[in-house]
Amino acid sequence: MSKSIYDIIKRQNGEAFAKAIRRFDSGIFDISNLPEIVKFAGRDALPLLPFLESLKLNSITEVKTDKNPFQLLEAAGYDAFYVDSLEKQNSIKPYFVEDEALCTFWDENRYQDYHIIHAIKKGAKNLNRTDFLGHEEREDAYGTSVISIQILKEGGFISIKNRYNHAVENPDNTFGSNPDNIIKGLSYALKKYFDVDFRFNDSVLNDDYTFQNGQVFKFIDEINNVYYGADFYLKNGVATPINKDYQLMVNGFLLDFKDKKLLNVTNDYSSLFPILCDELKEGVLSVQKKEGKTFVFVDDKELMAVQDGVMKKLSLYKTKKLDDFLIGDFDLEEFYGFSVKEVNRNSFVNCGSLKKVVLPSCEKISETAFKRSNCSVCAPKMEENGFYFLGNGIAFVPDLKLFYLRGNLDTRIYTFLNKQMANYKHFKVQKEDLGHLILADEKPFLRFKNNKLTGIYLTKGCPELEYGVISQLDELEEFSSIETKVVGHHNFSECPKLKKISLPQVEFIMFSSFQFLEALEEVDLSNYWIHEKDAQMLFFRCPSLKRILAASLEVNDKVEYPYLKGVSLGRFNNLEKIEVKNGTIVPKSSHKVGQKMVYDNLIFIKKERGARE
Repeated sequence: MSKSIYDIIKRQNGEAFAKAIRRFDSGIFDISNLPEIVKFAGRDALPLLPFLESLKLNSITEVKTDKNPFQLLEAAGYDAFYVDSLEKQNSIKPYFVEDEALCTFWDENRYQDYHIIHAIKKGAKNLNRTDFLGHEEREDAYGTSVISIQILKEGGFISIKNRYNHAVENPDNTFGSNPDNIIKGLSYALKKYFDVDFRFNDSVLNDDYTFQNGQVFKFIDEINNVYYGADFYLKNGVATPINKDYQLMVNGFLLDFKDKKLLNVTNDYSSLFPILCDELKEGVLSVQKKEGKTFVFVDDKELMAVQDGVMKKLSLYKTKKLDDFLIGDFDLEEFYGFSVKEVNRNSFVNCGSLKKVVLPSCEKISETAFKRSNCSVCAPKMEENGFYFLGNGIAFVPDLKLFYLRGNLDTRIYTFLNKQMANYKHFKVQKEDLGHLILADEKPFLRFKNNKLTGIYLTKGCPELEYGVISQLDELEEFSSIETKVVGHHNFSECPKLKKISLPQVEFIMFSSFQFLEALEEVDLSNYWIHEKDAQMLFFRCPSLKRILAASLEVNDKVEYPYLKGVSLGRFNNLEKIEVKNGTIVPKSSHKVGQKMVYDNLIFIKKERGARE
C-alpha cells in the first residue's frame, strides 16, 4: 500500500474513509489515480467499497453482437426510434403524467447534443399510473414501459430515463444506466452504432452516486443531465468545484456572495430561480454559519437556511405569485411567503419533507399546488373565506361541499370522500385544540389532529367499501360506517394507528381487510357471523385486539388461536356479543338459548341462528 495515497485520501475524504478502504481491501489503494476517482465521493466509504473493489479489474467484458440497438430493443419488447428533431424528442410526452414529465421536453437543444433513443414497451398504453401509486419502483413495469436512452455525442456520459421522473429515487439512472441490463449486447451495439464511448461498471453504485469519466460523484440531485453536490456541479462528465470561501450551492443554483448573484448552473426551468434572483436583487447580502447551516440574509431579513447544498427554510418578502415553484423532491422543511397572494399549479409538488407553509396574505391556491406534499398550511385569509386546510392531503370548502386533493393522499380516498358528501346537506368546520372536526348534518364526519386525518365517521350511504379505498392513512385512528354491508379487499391496509372499526351492518368482509392491524383494539361487527374457519384469518396479526362485537362466533373450543395473542376462542354458536377483557374464553356447551353466561368478565348471550334484533 502506498502510504502517500492513504494520506491523500485521509486529507481529502477523511480518516474514516481511508481506514474503511484499508480494512476492506488495502489493494484498492493500488488503483491508478484513486484520489481523483474519489475526489467528489463524499466522506462515507462504506457504500463505495464493492464498487471500488470492482475497479481493480482490468476490464469489463461486454457482450459483442452483430445486431444494431433497434433490433436488440425490439427483441426486448420495445418499439424504439432515433430522435433527430424536437418533434420526435417530445413525441413520448403523452405517456407521462403532467408533474412527472421529463426535463428533456423543455430542452430544445437536447437532441442536438445527445444521441437519443426513445423506446416504448409494447402494451405501455394499457398500464395505468394509478395502479402503481404509492408502490413505485424505478424498474417496475410502469417505470420501464417508456424509456429514453441518452448518450452525449462527445462521449463519456450515458443516462437511461424512465416514466416516473423523480417520483422514484434517481430515475435518470434506470437499469444502472447500463444498457446491458435491458438486454445483453446493447451497450456494445450502442457504442458501435454511434461510434461513441461511455463508461459504466458492473458493480452498481447506490442511487445517490454516479460514475462518470473515471470519477465517483456523490450528488444531491440531477437536473437536465447536470448533477450537483454540496461543493460541485457535474456537467457532461466534467466537474466544477465551487469556492467555499464565497460560493454556496443551493438546490442546483450557485450563489456567489462576492458578485452578489445567483447562477443557474443546472438550467433549472422552474420559477424558483427568477424568484430568488428578484429577492436578492436589491439590498445588502450577508451570510452567517451556525450549527452546520448557512443562513443568507438580505437587509437583515433571513432569506434562506441552507444545509449541505439544500434549502431547509425559505422566506420570500417581495414575491406575490407562485407558479410551478418547487416541483421536485427537495428537502425544504419550512416556507414563508409573506406577500404571496396566489399559489398556482404544482408549486409544492413532491416536497415530501415540507412540514410548514405560512401564507398570511394568500387569497387563491390551486388544487394541485400541494400534491404529494404532506405539510401544514397556515393561510388565515383563506379560512376567512371558508377554505380550510386540514392536512393529510385535504382542503375543505363547506359552501361548495368540496374536497381539494393535496398532499400524498391516494386519489381513491379523495374520490371516495367527495362521493360521500353527496349524502349530506349541511357542513361546518369546528375547531378543536389540536385540529378540526367536520360536521355533516350536525354529526361528526371527519376529524383532523395535527394536520392528519385521524377519524372517518359515515352516518349515511356507503353500502360498500370498494377495493382498498380506506388504506395508506398513517394517522387514522377510528373508522365507522353505519350502513356499509360489504368490505372489499385491502381496506384498512397500511393504517398502523387504527384502533377502532365500527361496521354494525356489515354482512360480507374480505379477509385481507383486518389483517396486520397492530393497533386495533375494538371491532364492532354486530350483524356479522364469524365462522370457525374465518376467525384467525380475519384478525391475523392483530395483537392489541380487546373487544369483538359480532352476531355469531363459531370456533373450535379445542383450538388455540395464537394470532389473537393469548385469547383462545371457545365454541359458541349464535353469539350476539363478545367482550374480551384480558381473559380467556372458557367454553361450556350446556347452556340454553337466551341464557346469559358470564365467565371471567366475558359476556355472551346465546340466541337462535338467524335471529336478528
